[in-house]
Amino acid sequence: FDVIFKFIKSFKIIIFKGEKKMENVIIKWEKLILFSQVETLESELLDGRGFYAIITGKVIDRYIGEQKLHYIGVAYEQSLRTRIMQEDTHPAYKEIDNFIAKNPDYKKYVRIGKISSKIQDRVSELLYRVVESCLIYDNKPLANTQCKDSYNGRQIKIENQGVYCSLKKFSDSSKFLKKSAESYFGY
Repeated sequence: FDVIFKFIKSFKIIIFKGEKKMENVIIKWEKLILFSQVETLESELLDGRGFYAIITGKVIDRYIGEQKLHYIGVAYEQSLRTRIMQEDTHPAYKEIDNFIAKNPDYKKYVRIGKISSKIQDRVSELLYRVVESCLIYDNKPLANTQCKDSYNGRQIKIENQGVYCSLKKFSDSSKFLKKSAESYFGY
């Protein structure tokens, strides 16, 4: 470990800088599902755990044109279908519905993401929460309120694969963790 001593107004702050292991996660995102079909659509994707993104898309001649990312969420102890359909517990849904009311050319869709590869042996609820926080912080969905202003999780690099439109290809927390430390400590 390198030890860095900083003296700030007679207080001694000791920072240990060491090699932290970067976790790598690959999420495979699937094609859009019309939100109104989530409850009844027969799909194994919706019956397990994973991530979901609520997106609005402008429909032009049967094609989805411009897309806006509104919300990123996670389902771990319940199925994605169950979590997505819990509209009462999602204040963000009202905001998304208001957007659609003001923009009738847009429709509400859901995109499902599943962890397809992970370096570490164990996949846990904590890992799912860290991935969700990193995705929210880096992609800044319009309707998420938590995790948009800061990221306090561990070092993780997420690669989005498949149909990940509206999301960045990579979300690398080392970029924002480094910035936070530099701005706080001034080095």
